[in-house]
Order: sequence, then structure tokens, then C-alpha cells
Amino acid sequence: MKRKRGISGSGLVDLQGAVAVLKSGGLIVMPTDTVYGVAAHTDTPGSREKLYEAKKRDGRKPIPVLVAGLGEAERRGGEFSAVARDLVRRFWPGPLTIVVPNSGVAVGYRMPDHSVALELIRLEGGALYVTSANLSGSPPADNVEAALQMLAPLATAGIEGGPKPAGTVSTVVRVDGDTVEILRAGAISRNELNHA
Repeated sequence: MKRKRGISGSGLVDLQGAVAVLKSGGLIVMPTDTVYGVAAHTDTPGSREKLYEAKKRDGRKPIPVLVAGLGEAERRGGEFSAVARDLVRRFWPGPLTIVVPNSGVAVGYRMPDHSVALELIRLEGGALYVTSANLSGSPPADNVEAALQMLAPLATAGIEGGPKPAGTVSTVVRVDGDTVEILRAGAISRNELNHA
């Protein structure tokens, strides 16, 4: 069987191979600064739905968008108040997902502090749907191979790149004007949010 360009027999891909998989509607396991994630293209029809199916995730739970920076999040409709912008300034790139209004719905955005993840996001136009590489309710996978096995057959390719993820999920906050609500505890503590 002919092997796709950029994809090894083990399912590992280089950056160009990852781009090809994502643009074709496939899912990619990728490193971030927190945990391994599984990514889908934001503009390919059906890609986000495939993420839900692979993870067996409740369709009412939103999928975060990893971005190359604040400008990209705003270009995609994210409405960042002065308080949200201050959090971006203090914690991006890094393990803070900020949920803000976007055309009447709430969307979580994050800029990861990981060179491989950022390069892939930039090659894909500045944003990717990314959620932890695991079945819903299970711990995140601690390596690419484990993630691929867990999410098969819908996730068939993964990209490696050091440093190894920290293994702690991002902190998720919702910002509504001047109000900051912690939705999920993670790598950034409440004390850091309040006093950084």
C-alpha cells in the first residue's frame, strides 16, 4: 500500500504530513504545553464532529480553539474585554483557556506555550480545534502512541515534538465583562490569577 507523504508506518507525521491530514478532515494527535491534544481543522466540514465522535464526548460540551495569538482569536469573533485582555497579557502563551462571547455563544481560546504546537497552528491558518487526547472521562494520554490507540480508528496520525507536555490541563476561566469565573482548575492557580 502506498504511504502518504510525511506519514511513517507508525502513524507519526512531520508538520507537513499533519497539515495534509488536517486539511483532508482527519484528526491529529499533537503535543501542547499542558497535555497531548487531538486536533481538527476549523474550516473543514465535519472535522469538529469527528472530534466528538473520537472522544465519545458530550455534544453539549464545547471544543476549545488553540490560536496563534489574541489577534487571531479576535479575527474569529472572540470579544475580549479589558479584563480578558489583561489575562492574555499575563498568561499567554501558556496554560490558560479564556472563554469569551463570540456571536452570542461562549468560545474558549488559548495560545499554547509550545513551539511545535504553535508552528502547526500557524501553518493551519492561525487556529485549530484542540481538546485533550483521551476518551471523555479518562485521563489524558501521556504519549502519542497511547493517544492514537485510545482514539482509533478516527485519529490515525500524530506529531511528536519536545519538550514533553507538563501533564496538567489548562485552567479554564470565563470572562464576562469585569467578572472572571474559574470553570476548571488546572496549571494556573486561583492565587496566580488574582495576584500575577
